[in-house]
Amino acid sequence: STSSTTTTTAAPPTYRQMEELIQTSDIILVSGGNTQYALDTWRHLGLDSLLKRAALEEDKVICGGSAGAICWFDGGHSDSLDPETFR
Repeated sequence: STSSTTTTTAAPPTYRQMEELIQTSDIILVSGGNTQYALDTWRHLGLDSLLKRAALEEDKVICGGSAGAICWFDGGHSDSLDPETFR
């Protein structure tokens, strides 16, 4: 007997969905994790420009812990380039 496993992953949000969510939020909180992976994903989705605009032009409160705090700055101490943690 054979069994098959199907893995489904949710499609990433559209640019418009992300834009709408940010526009209707007062606070943007980012959790910890791998800073480099998050930033690469944000750039791929176009989220980086939406977040920058939200912070600089729309006066949103931006915050986070660990990688979620580092992501808002030009630099910080992180082990995100460690190949063992970049997944």
